Amino acid sequence: MRDLELHISSKVEDGKEEVWVTSNTVIVLLIVDLESHALRGFSCRLDTGIVAELGVSNNVVSGEKWPVLCIFVEEDGRVASPRYFCQKRGSKWGIGASE
Repeated sequence: MRDLELHISSKVEDGKEEVWVTSNTVIVLLIVDLESHALRGFSCRLDTGIVAELGVSNNVVSGEKWPVLCIFVEEDGRVASPRYFCQKRGSKWGIGASE
């Protein structure tokens, strides 16, 4: 197995802890609520310029909440592609894009 040489650091601020796991090719950010220990945010660099972030979709009619994965390409610190959302609609999971 390839040695990733991972490093970890954290910072506590405003009731949240930001946990960074990094290497030469990987960047993962976890945001944890200190009171509930619940995961409040997630971001991961999948490859050069490809980022995945965690969000939540709220169905206005049913009130159900589901996780949403947003994947996009980043160039020069800005989103350079459509955002692809992996989310549940009704009873099925799908991928949709937005500019």
